[in-house]
Amino acid sequence: MSAESTPALTIQHNRFLLNGKPLLFRGVVYQIPFRSRAIIKPSTLPPKERYTDRDPLNDARLAELERDVELFRELGINAIWVYTVCLNVSHDRCMKLLSDNGIYVFVGCSAPGVGESVNRLTPHGSYSRSLLDRYYGVVDAFAGYDNLAGFSVADHVVNNAQATKAAEVIKALVRDVKGYMRARTEKTGGRTVPVGLVDEEWAATQVPSFDYYMSGSPEERVDFYALVNFSWGLGKLQGEVKEDILVRKFSGSKVPILVAEYGANTERPRTFEETKVLYGERLCQIFSGGFAYEFFEAANRYGLVKDNGGDLTRLEDFEQYRRRLQETAGADRGLMTPGPDATEGGEALFPSVSENWLAISTLPSRPL
Repeated sequence: MSAESTPALTIQHNRFLLNGKPLLFRGVVYQIPFRSRAIIKPSTLPPKERYTDRDPLNDARLAELERDVELFRELGINAIWVYTVCLNVSHDRCMKLLSDNGIYVFVGCSAPGVGESVNRLTPHGSYSRSLLDRYYGVVDAFAGYDNLAGFSVADHVVNNAQATKAAEVIKALVRDVKGYMRARTEKTGGRTVPVGLVDEEWAATQVPSFDYYMSGSPEERVDFYALVNFSWGLGKLQGEVKEDILVRKFSGSKVPILVAEYGANTERPRTFEETKVLYGERLCQIFSGGFAYEFFEAANRYGLVKDNGGDLTRLEDFEQYRRRLQETAGADRGLMTPGPDATEGGEALFPSVSENWLAISTLPSRPL
């Protein structure tokens, strides 16, 4: 399942490297529109048989992906972010198609069903053997593809002070998935894929979430960190303030930082002016790119294209995003040498518990 056109990426310090050179991701969130998604199949079905119709990388929809890839090429993207996949279907042809077109993929391990993601209200109760089986199944299904850029163990979970307890479980899942891949690699060979997560903007900028996931031993630290940012496009002044916040927060990062979702839709069409900031002189030295939200138009009105029964219509947002990516095409050439190694200095200290941060340093034991 290797692909010469998209060699497996490596991470050195705070950069993803392609053939030894820093890579900036220019991507889009790619998921089947909500109105078109199949209702979640009953939990009486084996877990591996769920989400067949929700998986955008299912080989059964190769024709649709071929259609979409033409627009990926037109946009000028080199990566997609996929949140939900099915475990019992083949992804070989779809992943090869993406590889042949220079597209890397980030894949989420969780799923919408009960017991298949971290519940922010009862995080420790949701940390079960069945949850691990789901995560390990995603690893088994995708780790063999060279154009797989990384696994995400959680997305949008910690969004308020009470939910910060869930960080203990999320960090434990990072530990578990990394450990599973190490054991898998020792037994069967192959690569060890980077593991990270997607944090809400509040968690990323207002509380020490990032510091928490970078604390402790290398075995339980994230390999990359992604955040959601929809407040960027609220005006020039707010944008400058946001840029300053991000620079202060992440300028010393020892792992790659990504923006997993961006593109506020308070006004349509979206102009994606924040793209020029993300790939501008300051942030591109810290961040490894980002992903516009999202490819297909749905009820939430964040799409770049509209699906009309199989025929796609480019929305004005599509053209605006394409232009912004084109305008920032040379950002890679100004990248600095990667910063400090994440393993330098031994184990990092955990942030203190406070009224806004409840997660402690002791992680839950792996469920048997």
